[in-house]
This record gives sequence, C-alpha cells and structure tokens, in this order.
Amino acid sequence: MRIILAIMVLCCCAVNAHADGPQLFKDFYYGQPRADIAKIKGMVPCNDLQKGALCRDKQSFAGNDKWGQGFVFADGKLTTIVLKTKLDEQRAIKTMGAVSNNGYSLALMRSGSNSCDVINVIHTKGLEAVHSAVNGFEAAALNGSNNLIYTLVQNDVLTQCRKTSTNYADLVQCAPEDMRVVDMELVNATLYVRFVAPKAAFASMKKLASEQNDPF
Repeated sequence: MRIILAIMVLCCCAVNAHADGPQLFKDFYYGQPRADIAKIKGMVPCNDLQKGALCRDKQSFAGNDKWGQGFVFADGKLTTIVLKTKLDEQRAIKTMGAVSNNGYSLALMRSGSNSCDVINVIHTKGLEAVHSAVNGFEAAALNGSNNLIYTLVQNDVLTQCRKTSTNYADLVQCAPEDMRVVDMELVNATLYVRFVAPKAAFASMKKLASEQNDPF
C-alpha cells in the first residue's frame, strides 16, 4: 500500500475558521457545547470511545458514506471529532486526498515508537529529500505490525512557520492559536481520522489548571 505516493506534499490552499473556535470538521468547531450536539438527530452516547462522548453512524466523507463519527468532549465542550471506517487501500488514498484538498499537508508520521518528522527532513536535508524519507518510513511501517499515523497541518501554517522551524514541535510553537491538525491512522483493518485543535486544547487545559485555586 502506498498512500503518500498519490498525494502532493506541501501544497498551498485556503482554510476556514469559526468565530467561536477553530473549525474541526464541517460545521463543528472546537469548544462547541455538548448539549447542542446532543440534539442532532442520530446522536447516541458512546462511552466506549470516551466517557461522555457522542456518536452517530453512516456519515459521508471522501466518497464513503459508511463512516462512524465520534465527538469527544472536555468539560462539556467539543475537543475532537473522530471518523472510523473499514480500511482498504483505495479508501485510504481517497481520504488522504480529501484532507489534502481541504488545505492540509503532511508534517509528521508515527509508527510505534518511531517517527518521520517531515519538518526536520526539510530543515536538515531539503525539500527534495521529503519524498524518499516519507516513502521509506511508510513502507517500513506498513510492512510491520505497528499502526501508522499521518499528521497533516494547515498549509498556511506550513507557509508561515516552515522556514523558521527545525522540527514539528517548533512548527506547533510557531503556529497561531487556532491551528488545526488532522491525524489519519491506519491500525489493523480500521481507518481513523481525527480532527483536533492542539493549541486551543492546550490553552483550555492551562486555563482549567489556573482556575484550581485550592490553598493547602
């Protein structure tokens, strides 16, 4: 299976954001109240995903109308959206293409304890080395027994921060607070796509911690 061979890395497209928080997926945005989402037709509790999570079936994305969709919350606010479906090569390629066409490009790959930091490859070896590094890491991961996670970030973040970032962590540090990330995971016979806003999540955690005023 070759997912990245069919996808252009580091292209340029536009992205959108919601006034109340970073857009996660379609009309859903970070920080959206759980109570509002629970009113949507077809939503059911799914604590097996995470306590308090909501799920629904038969959602459409990337030419597939059989996605399961999960909504994860913290303190009653939406933090993550997860899509789940049966894995096959064509579906994975179409999904990667759909994410890329929405203005995202590959920045990091992980498999078990190993990783391929695309930002670091660009910094140390140049843009021309990305193709070989990505394909080599992908082949090793798919031939092994570990899962494989592709992390894609907004193209405008890459444009803004790539030249001053030596690795993915630097890129996140440089990115604006409304940064959005898509993780596409291949594990066993299942394909997961997670939509997250990492800097907004960190800010929420920091705010929650600062509010814990309990002298001892």
